[in-house]
Amino acid sequence: MSDQDKRASITVLAVALALASFPAPAQAPIAPEFIEGPPAELARDAFDTEYGRKLVARFVALLRKTAAPACLRSRGLSTDVLENSGREILVRSGTRMFEVYMSFVDGTKMEAAFLAEAGRDAKQELTSLRDDPQVARLMALGEPAQLAKIADTVVENVDRHALLAHISLGGNISPLATGDIALLDSSPEQKSIDDVERFMRDNESSPQLKRWIELHGILAAARERALNTNGALRLGPRQLTDNLEPDLAAICIRPRSR
Repeated sequence: MSDQDKRASITVLAVALALASFPAPAQAPIAPEFIEGPPAELARDAFDTEYGRKLVARFVALLRKTAAPACLRSRGLSTDVLENSGREILVRSGTRMFEVYMSFVDGTKMEAAFLAEAGRDAKQELTSLRDDPQVARLMALGEPAQLAKIADTVVENVDRHALLAHISLGGNISPLATGDIALLDSSPEQKSIDDVERFMRDNESSPQLKRWIELHGILAAARERALNTNGALRLGPRQLTDNLEPDLAAICIRPRSR
């Protein structure tokens, strides 16, 4: 497989992540043809996978160690509430992360740039290509990597937010931060990428796949041109997951005294 094809396969996955995460900013809604799914749905799917559930289990274990027992009792909360709370906090954090970041994308400007490069019928092409069996198979093969990447990005931001807010969780969630080799090895990301590359190599003559990749490359470039880069670069974990501190406070986890 050529280096160009490898880069193209990785681009498909990266762009799929970005597109699937597009909300509709209030000032300039993004056309539905450019959206793979709502942020909340995608974040929920990421933590419903086997790998996502392992990350949730690690987070819940940390919550059980950290939540103040006296506070839980005073609020009539059993430790069992932490099981559901852990998952929902991560899902909300993922949803907010995507919403906040993508609110810096001007949907009108993005669409204009895309159509100027791809052609005036390109939106309709995207819709019809999704129904192509080979394109659908490519998307299915890439989905595990996409969802694993989302889950990893969410927990990394939650870890950093907690650190910046002086909230002790008793450890990190991210397997990269903890060096948890078993958890790292359980991620389906690399296998999914390999499956995508193999499929593209075996179907490199498909005009539908070639056009799909071309359109998504153009759309990614259009999105970058429509991004308020200066604003987006100022975003940190505390802005991207601004739900975290009140969510943790609700289950008796607060910042450390300084």
